[in-house]
Amino acid sequence: MSLTQNQEIAVDALPATSHELADVMGYQSTSGVYDLIQRIREKGYSVLQNQDGQYYVDDEEVVYVNDAKPGVAQGSTGEIRVPSGTKQAQTNKAKEYLSNLETELQGRLDGLSENSVPTPDPTPGNESMVFFRTDDHIGQMEHDQNGDKVFSSEIAKDYIRQYFGKGLRIKREREAMGTTFDEAYLVLDGDILTNEMTYQTQPHDIDLDLNEQMRAAADIYIEMIGQLSRQFPCVYVFTQHGNHGELRMGGQSSGANADDLLYTLLEITFRESSISNVHFVQNDATNETYFELRNHRGYIRHGEDSLEHIGTSAGKNRWKSWFINSLDSSPDGKPWDIAYRGHYHEVKIEPVAGRPVIMGGSLQPAGDYENSLGIANSRPGGIIHGVTDDEPLAWSEFVYFR
Repeated sequence: MSLTQNQEIAVDALPATSHELADVMGYQSTSGVYDLIQRIREKGYSVLQNQDGQYYVDDEEVVYVNDAKPGVAQGSTGEIRVPSGTKQAQTNKAKEYLSNLETELQGRLDGLSENSVPTPDPTPGNESMVFFRTDDHIGQMEHDQNGDKVFSSEIAKDYIRQYFGKGLRIKREREAMGTTFDEAYLVLDGDILTNEMTYQTQPHDIDLDLNEQMRAAADIYIEMIGQLSRQFPCVYVFTQHGNHGELRMGGQSSGANADDLLYTLLEITFRESSISNVHFVQNDATNETYFELRNHRGYIRHGEDSLEHIGTSAGKNRWKSWFINSLDSSPDGKPWDIAYRGHYHEVKIEPVAGRPVIMGGSLQPAGDYENSLGIANSRPGGIIHGVTDDEPLAWSEFVYFR
């Protein structure tokens, strides 16, 4: 029987203790880990525990990647049979490569001066536009019930171009009605890469390995940020990592994440270019990022530690606690005025303490992951909105892909 996406994440994290697995999975306690291990065992995996309390997969067990069985080719990846011990070694080797990449990229970034061109203050009466991207899952591959490909890295890149293309059409339409735009804000809220497996010898519903995912994502976002830089006087890129890209390897920074490596690569590219009106605000240390948009305060959280529906009492309580924490961390005692959340692959807006929380959709159609969360099937989508002097959410437009 094939593993769910959460079960695959847990197996790839082994060997690990129950506390380490709870951290990887975003669980509040270890009780969920024991249930998860039991479900993995029920799928035929021999998960044992050593004297140090670490769970591990018996090296003699054989994992059929992409649920392929001997003599049965499945999907476009064909039949691949990988001993789990070898699989773990390959994953660790890839993570070591990414650890070295993180060190190299950070060294390059530290050696570059920040953009010294002063950014003008927003002109009163003008507007700004927010492009919110999350859960692109570049590298993921999906087929429908007929076996037809409905999502791939190339489709993802096409959707991203559609998304920014619609945003720029909205800009032209509003400018024709007399609006002047000062800035574009690009909010990148994680899981831009799918990061499921790391080598081509481990394809599980992916069409690019992690290195190729990084290259594809960098190419498309360099292209799109470049477009924004030509259309807006100023472009600000605010970043927060997701939960799919966690690397967790000794020697890396706390919370090291493949999304953060992508963001660093993008920042290096624009610092080294002749483009002077693109500015990055990065945070690779925590699960939340604060930023300024016009005279409002914004807040980003990927959302794997939140509930799907903010409107429930438990969901509101979590967001209210984060809202109160924002008061404590604010230099002027001002909470956030608008928040952004991804992870659950649905486009909607719900209020917390009278402030809008914008939930971004995904480029990816609903699959096992969404179904395991109990999320109703919805069209892949995104959202673009405007910011004025008085309102952080002055208008909004949903973007759907077909």
